[in-house]
Order: sequence, then C-alpha cells, then structure tokens
Amino acid sequence: MHLSTSEIWPVGCHSAVFSTATRAVALLNGSAASIWELYAERQDIGAVAEAVTRHWGLAASDAIPMIAGLVDKWRTAGLIRIGPDTTAQKPAARPLDGIDAGLYATHAGRFRLTCEDPAAAVVMAAVLAPLSAGPGSDACETRIDLHGFANRYWTARDGIALCSPGNISFARHEVLKQLLIDPAVPDRCTAVLHAAAVRIADHAVVSAGDCGRGKSTLTGCLVHDGAGYIGDDLLALDRDGRHIGVCPVALSVKIGSWPVLAPLHLARLSSPEITINDYRLRYIDLSHRAPVEPRVPVGAIVFPNYMATATFAAEAIEPERSLQMLLDSGSRTAGDHPTMEGLCRLADQTPAWRLTYSDWRDAARFIGERLAAPAPNRAHR
Repeated sequence: MHLSTSEIWPVGCHSAVFSTATRAVALLNGSAASIWELYAERQDIGAVAEAVTRHWGLAASDAIPMIAGLVDKWRTAGLIRIGPDTTAQKPAARPLDGIDAGLYATHAGRFRLTCEDPAAAVVMAAVLAPLSAGPGSDACETRIDLHGFANRYWTARDGIALCSPGNISFARHEVLKQLLIDPAVPDRCTAVLHAAAVRIADHAVVSAGDCGRGKSTLTGCLVHDGAGYIGDDLLALDRDGRHIGVCPVALSVKIGSWPVLAPLHLARLSSPEITINDYRLRYIDLSHRAPVEPRVPVGAIVFPNYMATATFAAEAIEPERSLQMLLDSGSRTAGDHPTMEGLCRLADQTPAWRLTYSDWRDAARFIGERLAAPAPNRAHR
C-alpha cells in the first residue's frame, strides 16, 4: 500500500489530495482531509478510528465503518495503490528517419520535429507554423520525434520515449507539451492547462472548458478586440499557480466558428482545412499579437458557454468547482516530478466565472470590467 507519494493542498474550503504515483486527485472536505492525514500517517483503520473516537467523540462502532468506507473510496479512486506499479510501459525509442516537420522556437528553446506519418506532419506543421524558426548554428536544438500511424502515435525527446500510444489529438498535445517545458528549468512548469489565453490589462485571461464550448472562438474575438495572444489548446502553468507561459501556436478554428472568426482574421488564416478526429479545422496565425515577455500573470479564468439564443449571464465559480472543471476539461500535471501545487494555487487564488452568451462582445465587456476592478480577496489557509 502506497500513501507516502501523496500531497494535500488547500482549495477554497476543501483540500485536494493528489497521488504522485497514480496522478489521481480528489477534493475532500475538512473532516475527510483530517481522516486522510491520519490514515496517511498510520495506515491502519483501527488506529485512525481510535483517534477519531478520542478527538471527535464518535462511538467506535460508528467510526470504523465510516473510515473503512472512505478508505475504500480512496482506493477505488486511485489515491491508494496496492501492489507493484502497473503503469503502462512506454514504447522503446528507436532512431526515427521520418519527415522533417520543421524547426521551431519558443521561450523554452529550439526544437526540431520529425514525424513518421506524413498526415501527422501536416497537422503539426499547421499547428506550429507561427513558431517556425530559421537555422541557427550556435543554438542547441532539442529533437522531438513523433512515431507511429493512425491511433498509435507516441513521442520521444532526444531519443527517450515519453508516453504510451494514442490518437492524433493525444500526439498533438504531447508534442506541444514538450515545446512548453523549458529543459533548463524543468520544475517551473508543473501543469498544462487545456485552455486558450489572451492578455488584457497586463494579465492573462484563461479560457478553459470542454471542446466545443467556444474557448478558441472567444480568444480570437478578444484578440480582434485588442487583446494580446498568449496561446491555444495547451498552456504551461508555473508551479506558483500565478503565471502561464507565452507560446502562440496557431489558433484552432472549427467549422462552426468560421463565420464568426473569418471576417475578423481573414488575412491570418494560415492553413487549408484539416480533419482531426472528425473535426474539420483551419488555423489562424495570431502570433503578431503575442506578448514579448515569456510569462504573464493570470488575472481571471473563464469557462465559456456559447449558446446561439442565450441571454448573457455570468456565474461566479468557487475555487473547488474551478479546479474540478479544469481537471474535467483536460488540464493535467506535467513534468518528471508531478505535483498539484500549481493547479491548486491557480484555482484557489484566481477569480473564475462561467460565461453564457450569444454575442462575444458581451463576454468581452464583462471580462474587461472585471480585470479593471480590484480582484476579490479570497481567504487562504
């Protein structure tokens, strides 16, 4: 049984428990968090029940089944791992003599991408076009290889395999993740957000949520409205939970958003139509509006909810729910030493809203007003 590789971080009025062994996470209220800490220390239901009985005045006959039920839930959730590590084995890395998909530069360095599959090379070249770099004989290049075909893509960094196989969306995320993480400061980025972001009034506005909710569309509209462009799809989050990295990959535009964004950025459409997992996409190069600084402090999180006939509404999101929504929509820990510190601090310290709208201008007006106003104080433990 393994509990020593777990962390606990405050989020709102709750605590987030994270297993660094399995990367499972759960939100616990105050009582459950106290029992977790007791169990992590003693790893014996009877000993924990005795402490609970003594300090909380519960009868042992009530305490034991309650604690046993909690432990069973934690085990099912993956917070408690029993037996050897059963993590899927990564493919063995092999030299890749594939298609040179380009040399790219980010604040994290210079990267040479090679793809085995010509179709994957087309996708990655469209996504990364704004980051294209010219030759530099004095610059160190990190080699990123995208191996495989169809739904069995996997990546390697300088010949070291990084992940088990997945589909093209998974592969795209894995390649982007490598371009976001600075090898010189590997522990700076501890999470990647499945989100887009712009800079308004010297702060980043992170647009997060499930696919199809309007993250990229809102981002493109805000850039047209004068915002700086930070990035799309994946964002690197610093360990402090307060800063995200600037990496202006091409903005992904689904077919349903073309009528909105094409008139605003027609000259910036940078790719032909591409189909990825049944989604028809085009890409827009907005890198000319990218901030020059490598990282930007986060001022707000919004969860867009575009509806064609909706009346504008803004719902404030509590930290616990903000963290859950970030995780549900694909934000994850990253790096060789996984930690939930960055994600928990982001959710705990950053104002968040769910925006329902039919006209993006209503959302833009709300965001501008909130960033111009003093940030609300949140109690921290």
